[in-house]
Amino acid sequence: MKTPHPNPPHAPFWSVPEEALFGWLHSTPIGLASREAAARLARFGANRLGAETRATPWILLLRQFKSPIILILIGAAILSLFLQDPTNAGIIL
Repeated sequence: MKTPHPNPPHAPFWSVPEEALFGWLHSTPIGLASREAAARLARFGANRLGAETRATPWILLLRQFKSPIILILIGAAILSLFLQDPTNAGIIL
């Protein structure tokens, strides 16, 4: 069996008939032969997701300031403090 063609069909995979996908992948509805599966594993590697990196709480907090709505709310709170309305500034924050 040959390895998959490097260029996928131009349509999204869910809209392509399964016979066409099997042909493109050089596979069958029951899967690959053991020899072909081993060859593809050796050529392409295991199909695994990368390790998930966890952000620290400080990084998560700093990422919130990327949002324009957060920046608008902070500006509104500062404006409320400038206008001597600490109650509204506290509610906004």
